[in-house]
Amino acid sequence: MMKRQRKALTQLIILFCEAARIRPVLEFISEAMSTEDTTPLDETLWTWIKNWSTLSRFALHCRRCERDATPLDPNEIKHVSPYGITSREQVLEVLLLILSRPLSQP
Repeated sequence: MMKRQRKALTQLIILFCEAARIRPVLEFISEAMSTEDTTPLDETLWTWIKNWSTLSRFALHCRRCERDATPLDPNEIKHVSPYGITSREQVLEVLLLILSRPLSQP
């Protein structure tokens, strides 16, 4: 029994952490908590969780392109298109943690 509880707690922690990074996960958890729903995460949400680094890298690429007034690299788009993302706007709809200024600024 203790093993199942530890596994459930670990999964809960992961989901709350991911909710801070991925907007649809946050919306899913908020809805599930308010309705006490026990529906498991759908495959799209798990895919975004598992590929957060790829999505984040694309978001940073979009930011650089916007700053430099250059078009998006088709190779970068190719990496995220399997996850239903092909533009800056789409990645911003999914990700929550996007830097709004360069790291060197206070």
